[in-house]
Amino acid sequence: MSNDKQLQARPQGAQPGNLPSTPAPAANPAPAAPTRYVPLLLGRIKTLDQANNTWSVVTPAGTPFEAVLDEKFWSNGAAQFRMFDRIIVNTDDGAYTGTLHVRAAARNWAKVAVLEHHQLGAAEVVKESDTHTVAYRGAYAMWAVIRRADSEVIRDKFPTAEEARIWMNGHLRALAA
Repeated sequence: MSNDKQLQARPQGAQPGNLPSTPAPAANPAPAAPTRYVPLLLGRIKTLDQANNTWSVVTPAGTPFEAVLDEKFWSNGAAQFRMFDRIIVNTDDGAYTGTLHVRAAARNWAKVAVLEHHQLGAAEVVKESDTHTVAYRGAYAMWAVIRRADSEVIRDKFPTAEEARIWMNGHLRALAA
């Protein structure tokens, strides 16, 4: 503003240093412009089967869940994984289940993030006799008859504990004969 205009805007008798303070008129803020997005490219839209894999992994009994979070744990199978794949992890003894998200993978390592994890508890063990036990050994070995003296698996892959018990009782009768 020029000096002439400043003098005209000043009330009469007011000096430049002691102008009365008058509140500035409230400026109406301009309405925010709507956020604009670039349309998604067609190549970024795929069916889940085209874009990602979902893997099922059964770890050996006794493997702690923390082990599957280590990059080196996946060294034998990491070459199959792609970024954004899912890995459903279970353990042979049924102690836990979890879902992992592959963040990055290469030939001999994979970085994963936990999407969910549930501790399910210890596997069921049923004491059947003084010499033998029936125990669940996981998804592959299923129910097994185990000799207590040396923890040797006598027979496994029984689908139910009842079938393992029946076989064990027949086996014990045959040993006693």
